[in-house]
Amino acid sequence: MGLPRRRSRTRPVLGVATALAIAVGGCAATPVPAPTSTPEPDPACAAFQRYGDLAGTTVTIATVLPPTSGTDAGADSGTDIGAPIGADPRFAACTGARIEVRRVDSVGRLVAAGQPPDLGYVPGAAELEELVRSTTAVKPAPPQVAANTAEFYAETYRVAGSVDGTLYAAPLDAQVKSLVWYSPREFAARGYRIPSTSDELVALSERIAADGGTPWCAAAADGATLVDTVEDTVLRTAGPEVFDAWVRHEIPVDAPQIVAALDDLAGIVRLRVPADGGTGDPTGVAGTPGRAGGLPIRTGGCFLHRQSDRYAAAWPTGTVIAEDGDVFAFRLPPAGPDTPPTALVGGGFVVAFSDRREVVAVQAYLSTPDWAAAVAQQPGRGWTSANTGLDPSAARGPIERLALGVLQDPRTALRYDGSDRMPAAVGSGALPQALLAWVSGTPAADALAGAEAAWPR
Repeated sequence: MGLPRRRSRTRPVLGVATALAIAVGGCAATPVPAPTSTPEPDPACAAFQRYGDLAGTTVTIATVLPPTSGTDAGADSGTDIGAPIGADPRFAACTGARIEVRRVDSVGRLVAAGQPPDLGYVPGAAELEELVRSTTAVKPAPPQVAANTAEFYAETYRVAGSVDGTLYAAPLDAQVKSLVWYSPREFAARGYRIPSTSDELVALSERIAADGGTPWCAAAADGATLVDTVEDTVLRTAGPEVFDAWVRHEIPVDAPQIVAALDDLAGIVRLRVPADGGTGDPTGVAGTPGRAGGLPIRTGGCFLHRQSDRYAAAWPTGTVIAEDGDVFAFRLPPAGPDTPPTALVGGGFVVAFSDRREVVAVQAYLSTPDWAAAVAQQPGRGWTSANTGLDPSAARGPIERLALGVLQDPRTALRYDGSDRMPAAVGSGALPQALLAWVSGTPAADALAGAEAAWPR
């Protein structure tokens, strides 16, 4: 079935009919009557009537280029907005608006050059905040976007899309970072079971090691994946309130609770070996690119790898990703059977640099469950939404359904990536370097003290 055709608008039809009537009336006794009824709207376009007639308008959208790096960013960074928008052309077909997508390396550079797009996709909260603070060009979220954000998105995403209490953007996509990748085939062959608590996870790691296997494969070539792992541990062991205080610097980077979290993690980290199956020296983690980190799972070279749902894109062609396939994932278990689960999440945002009617309409549509459902149903998209109005069964892939289940679980305390909310000098600078030093043998307290010293005073 093709795209729905937009019906001819009534006003021009009436205008032509009236002109014909006048012309005919000048030379004949019986004028041609004007139409007395309007055409029925196309049912396929009923959901888009709220956006009005946008014929003749154009909305430009700038998006970051798809990741090509072999480092952590290659496996764990933002979605290219061009693909999702291209997956649902109904908005343009039904409203008449034209949408032009430009792929760039930085939305901020366009703004700095005085050439802001109408809308821009930024892959994280840090970029959003930087744009808002460095320029007056970013528009606060319009009422339609604010209403959708309040209804369909968890508080952690509303906070991440805000600066100084003002909402600027709804998320376009999402990622669940608190996942552990494994091989269902290898687990079944060896009698391993998915753990339901942190103690069971440690026990599983020890059993794998006792069986002569490598429990964890890891990678942290630029420290980003390691930061996520530590944030997960802080969230799980110290709790959401301590996590929030840490991110806001209400407690120092090297607070006792954070040092304790690293010490807790060390019990597992020291069971790891380099992802290439090297000598068993955990310092090899620091030299392994992110995309390569978990690949030995397929051959039994290691058994567990903490990474996000987007790591699905790292597996070689032909890998079956399913609960009974070559690889799959389970969510990091909570600290105990009576402890609510937690999840570290991320995702990018759509910011506006214009408040024209057609721009507001597109921005609003991108924040709806209708748009999320249209994209989720596209095959091979590898895309997840934080929109709670999206039915998880709408996702075509099993990993996407798993991620949506985590995002929509009412028991789960979701927290947006903490390092992305810290000052850049810490979150993407001193903290990753401190953790790389820690994994290489520096005591946790000493390593974190360096990150604390980098916090802007």
